[in-house]
Amino acid sequence: MFAFHETTRKYVSRIAFVALCVAPTLFTAWWIAGHHWPGRKGRLARELSESLNVHVKLANWREPRPRVVRVQHLTISDPSSAQLLTELNLLEVHRGAVRAYTLDEVTIEAAQLDRVAAKVLGWTEKLPPEVHEIRCRRLNLRFTDGRPAQSQATSPRVFTLHHIRGRINRDAAGRRTIQLMGYETENPTEDSPKVTLTLAPSSDAASAAPALTLESIGVAIPGQVLSSAALGFGSLGVDATFRGIVRWTLAQPETTAIAQGRLDGVDLAKLLPADSPHTLQGQATVELSELSWRGARIERLAGAVHAEHVQMSRSLIDAAAFTHGFQCRQDGSGTPVAGEPSLVSVDVLAVQFQLDAEGLVFSGNCPPDVTAQPGCIAVSGVQPLVIEPPYPGHKWPLGVLFQTLSARPTAWLPATRDAVDMASRLPLPLR
Repeated sequence: MFAFHETTRKYVSRIAFVALCVAPTLFTAWWIAGHHWPGRKGRLARELSESLNVHVKLANWREPRPRVVRVQHLTISDPSSAQLLTELNLLEVHRGAVRAYTLDEVTIEAAQLDRVAAKVLGWTEKLPPEVHEIRCRRLNLRFTDGRPAQSQATSPRVFTLHHIRGRINRDAAGRRTIQLMGYETENPTEDSPKVTLTLAPSSDAASAAPALTLESIGVAIPGQVLSSAALGFGSLGVDATFRGIVRWTLAQPETTAIAQGRLDGVDLAKLLPADSPHTLQGQATVELSELSWRGARIERLAGAVHAEHVQMSRSLIDAAAFTHGFQCRQDGSGTPVAGEPSLVSVDVLAVQFQLDAEGLVFSGNCPPDVTAQPGCIAVSGVQPLVIEPPYPGHKWPLGVLFQTLSARPTAWLPATRDAVDMASRLPLPLR
């Protein structure tokens, strides 16, 4: 062994003291100050707010291990209106070759669902290129369906999906693909009813806009949940539910979309304008073969309506049979409702229809086991009540539809707010 000179020994000792004592102490103090200094949570919230273009509130932000971030509670609101968009409980982010997001519970305001979807799509553009995995124990979609306060209490209704699993990928061209799947039950099996959400690049080579597809496989989604995204779904009554597929092409400036599936629990009264002089009561099932729209206007609506044990006003029957209207044939007077002579009790109401820019085509669709009369639209007292017009395949102008639903048989096309609102959502006539 060789001996250091005294000056060298002092020099080495000082370097060792700084490296082994002072530096770790300063680093530890810096780490503690950075993580526990008052206002750190606020700074992080502001940074997230600016990055995500929303207002963010954090509770208990921690980094328990390297490359792991844990947040006990996170609230996201719209920065301009201060409306709540979503709440997240116990978010944990694991950064690595695959970035994993684990959440205990997420609550989204259904009325803001379209805005939340747009925000999320924008956020995915800022994510690093690696694969991202998402796991969520429970997803709540909170909505208010308009029920009276005494039956709804003070809290809104919630539609819940369990065990959400998903991935966010990018292809060689940098295009995003998002796949999410959630189950209706807490202990699902492979065949349990589920909802899938897929965002994929457009299959149309001429369009750069991605396509977002929501598919309900056996799950009855309340119409109010989809009201902000699917045109008209929120105006079908508090019990209306949807099973099927909704596909949006996220083109600008107007989104185009198409829905196919089945609507149950549709309130027939909601199909009439608010100022209609007619009455139609009961619930129906609507089989949608196609509902397509652009922006806030329907382009095509085709399907069939089937309802049993409903009530219809005689004025609506008269309007459908009016000479300057649809000219339906009235076959009998029907069975009046006890105590309400102006209403008719209808055993079966069934109509097949198609509505587009060329007009409205409809026909009676009552099953043969209900009546032997072909083209029957309504049956009352086991007898045909309303028969389709004697013009098969005739395209009726949409003005006839407005007149039938919104006015008395002696009136022309009504110039009312409800009629104008209805017209603004239906296809623009070609002639």
